[in-house]
Amino acid sequence: MFGEEEMIIGYENPRINLYLRAHDMRPSLQVKHDAKWDMPGETEATDIPEMLKEWMPGYAFEGSTADSSSASEEVDAKWTPPGNLLKSYKSHGRHFEIWCSSLEDERANEMLRGMRILIPMYIEGGTCNFLDDAEWSLKRWKIYFL
Repeated sequence: MFGEEEMIIGYENPRINLYLRAHDMRPSLQVKHDAKWDMPGETEATDIPEMLKEWMPGYAFEGSTADSSSASEEVDAKWTPPGNLLKSYKSHGRHFEIWCSSLEDERANEMLRGMRILIPMYIEGGTCNFLDDAEWSLKRWKIYFL
């Protein structure tokens, strides 16, 4: 995400806070630092949001979901994951459900867009570029939610 060197330069104590809302995986990004250094010559400080744009939807940069009232609100009791309920079960006194959806489903597609930044964090060289494929191609992909 940060080039071949995988380095962020030009900041003192940089902090990148990534929040994902639990029910719909809507991301929100906060970039903070104690100071921004003046770089010598033509070297410029890393533009952190710019480097992350290809991995996150534009609304992730608009403000913190974690600080907004929408994050603290209760999830609507009628809300369900996208797709079809495959199985429901209880374990250790808790209720669980397994849902399955095709990526042609707009809500499932948007949820995966929101969390696709996690792919390069855990898979070296991993991408999620197929989300922009034609609708007929997205039908073949399935995503499961627990």
